[in-house]
Amino acid sequence: MKFANPTNDVAFRKVFGNKKKLALISFLNAVIKLPSRKPITKVTLLNPYQLPKLSGGKSTIVDVKATDGEGNNYLVEMQVTEATDFEKRIQYYVAQSYAGQIVQGNKYQKLKPIYFIGILKFNIGKNPNYFTKHRVHDVETQENVLKEMEFNFIQLKRFKKKIEDLITPIDQWAYFLKNAEDLEIIPKNVKDKGLKAAYLEADRHNWTKDEAEYYLKAEIKERDELGALELAEKRGEEKGRVEGRVEGRVEGRVEGRVEGRVEGIEIGEERMVEKIILSKHPKFSVAQLAELTDLTEDEKKTAMKFANPTNDVAFRKVFGNKKKLALISFLNAVIKLPSRKPITKVTLLNPYQLPKLSGGKSTIVDVKATDGEGNNYLVEMQVTEATDFEKRIQYYVAQSYSGQIVQGNKYQKLKPIYFIGILKFNIGKNPNYFTKHRVHDVETQENVLKEMEFNFIQLKRFKKKIEDLITPIDQWAYFLKNAEDLEIIPKNVKDKGLKAAYLEADRHNWTKDEAEYYLKAEIKERDELGALELAEKRGEEKGRVEGRVEGIEIGEERMVEKIILSKYPKFSVAQLAELTDLTEDEVIAILKKHDKM
Repeated sequence: MKFANPTNDVAFRKVFGNKKKLALISFLNAVIKLPSRKPITKVTLLNPYQLPKLSGGKSTIVDVKATDGEGNNYLVEMQVTEATDFEKRIQYYVAQSYAGQIVQGNKYQKLKPIYFIGILKFNIGKNPNYFTKHRVHDVETQENVLKEMEFNFIQLKRFKKKIEDLITPIDQWAYFLKNAEDLEIIPKNVKDKGLKAAYLEADRHNWTKDEAEYYLKAEIKERDELGALELAEKRGEEKGRVEGRVEGRVEGRVEGRVEGRVEGIEIGEERMVEKIILSKHPKFSVAQLAELTDLTEDEKKTAMKFANPTNDVAFRKVFGNKKKLALISFLNAVIKLPSRKPITKVTLLNPYQLPKLSGGKSTIVDVKATDGEGNNYLVEMQVTEATDFEKRIQYYVAQSYSGQIVQGNKYQKLKPIYFIGILKFNIGKNPNYFTKHRVHDVETQENVLKEMEFNFIQLKRFKKKIEDLITPIDQWAYFLKNAEDLEIIPKNVKDKGLKAAYLEADRHNWTKDEAEYYLKAEIKERDELGALELAEKRGEEKGRVEGRVEGIEIGEERMVEKIILSKYPKFSVAQLAELTDLTEDEVIAILKKHDKM
C-alpha cells in the first residue's frame, strides 16, 4: 500500500470528510469523552469532502466540521505551522461557532457544546504530553462549571511512541497521523474499523488521478510556505539583533525619565492638595474643601441613606457613571491583569441612563467597558438563578469576543474578555464567595488559552463582618451586600473608588426621577421574585403529585416481583404470567435478574 501523509490537505479531508464517516466517528470517540459517556454513533458533516482549491489562501489550516445525534458540535482542524495569534484565532473560531448557533433573544437551551480538536505539527503550552485537553475550570477547585467550550490538542511533534507502545485509541490515531506515510501495510494491532477505514482512505492506490495531482500540489505548496516562514524567521532574527542593540542603549534612560516624571507629578499634586486644605481650614468647611479638592469627606455628620447596590438604578449609577472612579477600583479588585499593571483608565460602552422598566427583566443589569490596553469588561448583576444561566453567560462572552472583528481580519486585534457576574445565588461547589474560571489544561492546570475569563461574586456565600474585611474584593462584596443597611461609610474604607461608590449610592444626592425609578425597580424585582417563588411552589406540588403516582407504580412493580420470586417454582412461568398480567418473557427476565433461573 502507498499511504499519503494524513496531515496533507487532500488526505486529511479524504480521511475525515468523506461521507461514510466511519473514520471521523472513531476519531471523535478516541478524543472526546462526552458527559453522557455514550459513544458517538452518528455524525452529520457540515462541510463534506471535496477537492480543495489551491490557487489562493493557506494550505496550512484544514478543517472538518460535524455535529452528532445529540447536537454536540465538533471542529477538527489540522494546523501545520505555528502562526502569530494562533491561540486567539482558535478561541475566536470556537466563540464564533458557539454564539452563531442562535439569534440573540432565542432560548439559550438550544445552545449545544463546541468541541475543538486541533491536530498540530508544533507544540502548545508546557505540558509534555502530546494530547492535552483544556476546559473552563474554577482556578481554585478545578471544578468544570462552564462546560460549553472544550479545546483538545494532538501535538504530533511531542508524539514519540513506537508501534509496540500504543495503548489507547488516541495513541493509535496519533501514530497514524504522524507515521502513515512511512508504512507499507496497515499495522497488525489496528482492530478498530474506523481506523482501518482511515488507512484505506489514505491509500493512494485507491485515489483518482485528480486527487493524486492535488495531493502533490498541496505537498509542494506546504513546503514552500514552510520555507518562506523559515526565511522570514532568519531575517527577523537579524533585524531584531540590530534593533535590540540600539534599543538597549536608549530604553533604560527613557523609561526611567518617564516613570520619574509621572511619579513627580503625582507627588506634586498630592502636596498641593494638602497645602490648600491646611491653609484654608477652618475658613472653609470640610464639605467645601472636599468639593474644592475633589476629595470626599471621611465622615459625614448627617446619616446617609444608601440604596441597595444590586438594584437596577443603583447598580448603573455606581458602575455606569461617567466619573468611572468606582468602576476602575472595582475592576482592579476583581481582575489581576497578566501585565500586573493596575487599570487606570476605562471607556464606558454603555454609560449610565435611567432604565426603561416598562418591559423586560430587571433581574439582569450590565455595564460594558474597555481599558487603555483594549481589554474588555462585562460586569453583570444577576438577581435570580435562571434556567441555562451558564449557557447564557458563555454565549454572551463568546459573542462579545468573536464580535470584535470581521472574519478574516487580523486576529491580533482581538482583546481578552473578562466577565464579572455579581450573583444573588450560588454557582458551582466552591464554598468561597469569589471564584475565577479560566480555560485550563485539565492535567497540568496551565492557562494557555487566555482570552476568556469568568469571575463570580456570589453574595449568598459572602458572610464576612466589617472587621473581617481584608482584601479590596472583600470590601466591595461587603458594599454590594450590606450598603443598604448602613448609615455612614465604614471607617476602614480608604479606597477613593469605593468611597465614590458609597457616595453614588447615597440617595440624598439623587434626583427625584432616580428615586422614583429606584422604588419602581425594587417593586418590579420583588414581583419577579414572588412570581418565581409561586412557580416553584406550584412545581413542588405538581412534583409531589407526580412523585406519588410514580411511587404507586414502583410499589406495584415491586409487589409483582415479590409475588413472582416467592411463588416460583411452585407456580410455573405461564401461571405466574397469567396471575400478574405480565408476559412470560417479562416473568423470565425478573427471575433471571434475581438469579432464580
